[in-house]
Amino acid sequence: MADFLEYLRPSYDYIIIDCGLKHELLTVNALAASDYCIIPVQAHFLASEGIPEVLELVKSVREKFNPRLQIAGILLTMYQSRPQLCRSVRESVDEIYGEAFHVFERPIEYSIKVAECPAAGQSIFDYAPKNAAAESYRSLAEEVLKLA
Repeated sequence: MADFLEYLRPSYDYIIIDCGLKHELLTVNALAASDYCIIPVQAHFLASEGIPEVLELVKSVREKFNPRLQIAGILLTMYQSRPQLCRSVRESVDEIYGEAFHVFERPIEYSIKVAECPAAGQSIFDYAPKNAAAESYRSLAEEVLKLA
């Protein structure tokens, strides 16, 4: 994967690889070939409990394969502003990890439109461009560009 991405690198400003957080071959290969990673955390009970495991995976990949790998930040996903639970998860992530890692300013809003757009063969930007989730992804892109 790293060789293929090096081949593609001159043609693109950014290459984004979306993969699971588990210690699987695809995830390890993606991290080994990446400059940065974003740690997504669903804004649900116990979801943030998996962050230490992901941090350990990143540390392991950094030590064994890719010393330049950096964590761009922690991104809350499936966020709903009304439920107290989502706000509590955000506060917890900020409190526990906010000093050591960047926590992206705007979480990715939950929307059923995100689940519907693959069936329509469209991105969220084409399927529902004014949807809160689309706005969240735009905000994420802007914030990532500022970090680079």
